[in-house]
Amino acid sequence: MSKYLVSGSRDCSIKIWNTETSQCIKTFLGHREEISCLLYIAKRKQLASGSWDRRVKLWDLERGVCKMTLKSHTKWIVSIVFIENTEELISGSGDFSIKIWDLRQGVCLKTLYDAISIVEFVYFNDATQELLIAWRDGTLKIWNYSSGAKWTNAKVLKCKDMFSQFNMEYNNYKLIE
Repeated sequence: MSKYLVSGSRDCSIKIWNTETSQCIKTFLGHREEISCLLYIAKRKQLASGSWDRRVKLWDLERGVCKMTLKSHTKWIVSIVFIENTEELISGSGDFSIKIWDLRQGVCLKTLYDAISIVEFVYFNDATQELLIAWRDGTLKIWNYSSGAKWTNAKVLKCKDMFSQFNMEYNNYKLIE
């Protein structure tokens, strides 16, 4: 997909653009509210989208159809990440939760809550098998995903003034807002 760009819009559409011709080559419709995040899943040849309609959708890129809708969040979807070796997708939401989804069955496996603040983004480091979650209040939690350790055992870091200037390095993570 090197010559393609995917965009999500306030009009609830997702478009694939050819960057060489500047032409829209495909439009995906199905969300009820604006698109808030997108993720290309190369292994599955799918696109995942999150929206203010509280849903994550998985799209078949070749046929242009929605293959699966994941719904369980009570507020907008902020960020999504794919865990390749387990076929799991993780979504972070404005409802203060992170959900772990099994894409083979389309079910939520686990919900992690932290009623501190709204989730801003989730990131997965394949090399270390760690899940990093950032909250709006500047809290970062790093959870050893592969060990299945309890959520309460996550490493907690605090960043000052996270949203005016956020640049942090931690254990092979380079995070820049």
